[in-house]
Amino acid sequence: MLDELPALGLDTSGRRHLPMPRTPTPESLLQKNPFCKVFGFAAPSGLHNVSGPCSLACVLDYYRIGWSHIPKASDGHAANDDFILEVMRWSGAPDLLGGVWGTSPAKMLESLQKAELEACWYVGGTEEDTLEFIRLELLDHRPVIVLLDYTPLTHSNRLEWQVVFQMDAHSIYTKSSEARNHTQQWSKSDFGRLLCNSIPGCNRTLITAAK
Repeated sequence: MLDELPALGLDTSGRRHLPMPRTPTPESLLQKNPFCKVFGFAAPSGLHNVSGPCSLACVLDYYRIGWSHIPKASDGHAANDDFILEVMRWSGAPDLLGGVWGTSPAKMLESLQKAELEACWYVGGTEEDTLEFIRLELLDHRPVIVLLDYTPLTHSNRLEWQVVFQMDAHSIYTKSSEARNHTQQWSKSDFGRLLCNSIPGCNRTLITAAK
């Protein structure tokens, strides 16, 4: 069914091709393990296909963007379900087929720009360039939203938005919507494979946001 997505009118007009690094990365930066201190949000009980709003919430929280009427939890961050439901209302995500398909990259980009963040949607880089681009974003203290395709693992059509917040020499770490502040650790080879999908024009999708 992934091949049916273009028939849904998937908007790819906002995408950019991943830029090539203009200069070699300084040796001093190559020795660092990039890390952004982000907090993750979970899908409220009974809701499905909301990894997009959860990832948006993660980035909004990182940049201290939110709503004063949302109560705080004991950890100091916005109460999970209230925050996610407000993000969904405010952003209109998930937006594909009434939410059945989840949230489109265009809606993710539009929502971040609506929050007055400098957001970009990048596609199509090689695995090596994509990982290096993410690493450089993290070194600049900017988490990166990625679209991961679990289809090769689950044998079903499952794509999920997650937020990359840390890398080291062997692994990549993301926040997912599985549980509140849940961290997933990936080998670089597994992560590179999951970044690939069969949606035309959306392969290796990254979304960046800066304040």
